[in-house]
Amino acid sequence: MTLRDTDPLKADGERQQVPTAKTLPDVGQLVHDTTTDKVGEFRGALGGRWMLRPAGGGVEWEAKPEAVEPAGTAEHVRALAAEHNARCRKTRL
Repeated sequence: MTLRDTDPLKADGERQQVPTAKTLPDVGQLVHDTTTDKVGEFRGALGGRWMLRPAGGGVEWEAKPEAVEPAGTAEHVRALAAEHNARCRKTRL
């Protein structure tokens, strides 16, 4: 169940317990930041924000947990291509 699937009211009118925080991804897991449309590796949580880093290295950025979702196949391919392109640029003189 995700936070989006959680309904605060049950069918019989009782309030159900609503989770207050998303489950943290595993460190290194690829995720998609929907606010910036970037794909990055989850690095950790700090002060209610999640720290993400581009696959293959680079400058970390902060993301709101509610704007982050697991990366799908297209995002995985995009991250691998970006990592490959970055390595190619570093080897050229």
